[in-house]
Amino acid sequence: MKRLSIIALLFISNSLLSQEPWFAKINNPKTVEFPLQIDSAYMDKLFNQNFEVGAKQLHMDDLLFLCPGYDTLKNSREFFMLKQFVFIDSLISNDLYENYIGNEIDLGMVRASEAFEIDHVKLSNDASVFLWGLYYESYEACPYSSGNYILGTIIHKNKPVSVTVFGGDYSAGDAPYWSEEKTKSRIHGSAIRISKIIGEGDEESEHFSYPQTTEYLLIEGHLIKKAIKR
Repeated sequence: MKRLSIIALLFISNSLLSQEPWFAKINNPKTVEFPLQIDSAYMDKLFNQNFEVGAKQLHMDDLLFLCPGYDTLKNSREFFMLKQFVFIDSLISNDLYENYIGNEIDLGMVRASEAFEIDHVKLSNDASVFLWGLYYESYEACPYSSGNYILGTIIHKNKPVSVTVFGGDYSAGDAPYWSEEKTKSRIHGSAIRISKIIGEGDEESEHFSYPQTTEYLLIEGHLIKKAIKR
């Protein structure tokens, strides 16, 4: 496991971003009808049984660009899935994935992860959000975890400024215990609302938190907290 961590860090440090701005390859942001709801129905259309990434697949270098402050984000609980993806993508890019799956993966370790483009939406005259998806799952034995996420990179005046989790469906289990966390959002231009609910339990009981909803205003590419409702 220690050797794998060293390999992954080596690949990350040696990866180079494109000489041209990455977002120059993206079409101009499109105008949509607000509010844009990112909820379970929205996510089900993207993460279904016939899901294929195809030409919209993202790779490690893309995420390093789409996640300003990646080195800090990867160590936070909210963005732990980024580290899982970068690890798997680096193995695949260097033809080490099959050996990892066949000889080195163990309980609790990540088994698969992919990321993909979704849409580029105009929020205001000088801001847009580039929406992208990411999923991961661990080895099929306890402890087990998996997650589907909709992330959005806020682009302000042609620069990626911040990244936010707009939708999430995370679950984990280590029998008899289980936990889950769901995130949904409502985007209305520069006014954004994000809601979260957490559940946990075992064979005898279960508990779900009341939804916590936070309202934000988008200012210069950053989400500024306006109010929290429970």
